[in-house]
Amino acid sequence: MLGRLRMPTDECIQAYRDFARRVFTPKTTRKPTSDTAFGPAFSAKRHEDAIKSIIRQFCPEEQCKNCRKEGQSTAETCPHQNVPFRDGTCTKTIVLAITRDNIDAPPTLFRTYDSSTAFEACTIWEVAQATSAAVSFFESIRLGRDNIEFVDAAFGYNNPCEVLVQEARRQFPDRRQMRILSIGSGLGDVVTIKDSQESIIRALEAMAASSKKVAHNLNCQFDDHSEYFRFNVDQGLKDITLWDWKNASTISANTHNYLAEKERAIGRFVDSLTDNVSSGGDGCLPATGRRHFSIPFERNRDFVGRESILEQLLTCVAPSVNRDYCQRTAIVGLGGVGKTQIALEVAFRVNEKHPDCSVFWIPAIDAVGFRNAFRKIGQLLEIRGINDDKAEVEELVKTTLSNESAGSWLLIVDNADSQDLLGGRNGLARHLPASRQGSLLFTSRNRALVVDLGVPVPNILNVEAMNANEGLKFLETHLAESQMSNWNDTAKLLEVLGYLPLALKQASAYMAR
Repeated sequence: MLGRLRMPTDECIQAYRDFARRVFTPKTTRKPTSDTAFGPAFSAKRHEDAIKSIIRQFCPEEQCKNCRKEGQSTAETCPHQNVPFRDGTCTKTIVLAITRDNIDAPPTLFRTYDSSTAFEACTIWEVAQATSAAVSFFESIRLGRDNIEFVDAAFGYNNPCEVLVQEARRQFPDRRQMRILSIGSGLGDVVTIKDSQESIIRALEAMAASSKKVAHNLNCQFDDHSEYFRFNVDQGLKDITLWDWKNASTISANTHNYLAEKERAIGRFVDSLTDNVSSGGDGCLPATGRRHFSIPFERNRDFVGRESILEQLLTCVAPSVNRDYCQRTAIVGLGGVGKTQIALEVAFRVNEKHPDCSVFWIPAIDAVGFRNAFRKIGQLLEIRGINDDKAEVEELVKTTLSNESAGSWLLIVDNADSQDLLGGRNGLARHLPASRQGSLLFTSRNRALVVDLGVPVPNILNVEAMNANEGLKFLETHLAESQMSNWNDTAKLLEVLGYLPLALKQASAYMAR
């Protein structure tokens, strides 16, 4: 109901109550037991009809969804009661059953996302019946191309969590962190053995169907309590059976009391789960509203001029909710022209004007510095596994920042000059994140490279040397007034140094000494 039919939780609860009322009514007046002498206690036909009724009422096919949007019930008109169980568009959903011919074999996993042909034609109601076919309660069912006979997986797999954890690891081999929620149906009574053959049989049956051992194993396996969460009502439900649908109020009352007692534990799970979901599955994003400013330099308090290019840059890189792409901008010019200082000033001004925007800095001089900067960003974002020696640091950060839950950010890639280092299929640029709330700013001497990196030509801003007034202001911030008393000499110095900021800074530093 939750996975394949995409039903909301409240509707699932109500539908299941109606399902239980229709299905768990014994075929005879005798009390249901596990004794097989009288055959299955409940009707498989009623089970089939009840499942088909739920499918018709909550059919996820577009035709039926549109009818319900217009206020028309599909309980009698839906033609999709035999819709296949497989559906690659729904949440990945699995149910378990075991073959009647060998109940000691591993369970068969019926997957909504499977691509094999053996069970390709199985319908929702057939799979539901297979996973419900408890021995002595329902008849077995034959499924698939080979007409295999199935019963439910209660013996040995009543708690399917270990099987599902293994399946999740197969499906997502690159995920290092998991969030496992296991919900029990109430703790059963203590298993005891008395001095009778019947007592031994009952005890073995109870042990085979128990979910405690699996819960204990997983609790030991995930002993840091950050990945595995098990909630199971521990009082009041031990005498509740499959057919006790009339006791729904008792089940609800005891569950309500349990949830109240476990409020803090449930809160920890919710916090853990929402962190994981917001990151696209790896649990690596900062909490909502957090931002970071990670720049390896202090602000240049002597920065002067360049107001025209700064205005253009701030317009380009500023966060925007109206973009549907990641903004890319570049500052291009000769070495020493001041590209890095301009980018540094942009970083601080963005920080001032857009307090909700994170700002990060990546040096692109070599692969080591590039990787170390990514690791530092990952540490700031508290990405799980970022400090592991074998962690794919760049990809963890890329995945995090590429998710819109990361919020707005500006990533400055400084000295993006080397085609060999950054360009091509295997270049470091492949690790750069992309989000419509993000903006990449490159500083480079290589115009062709920034074009290859996807920077639109209008967003490539060429930086020339300073003009005479900017050069003069620059020297005024670095030299004593007496050192600039001769205007002709000062003008000649500016001209000789080509008005290049780096050359002016080195010369003025020498003169100041």
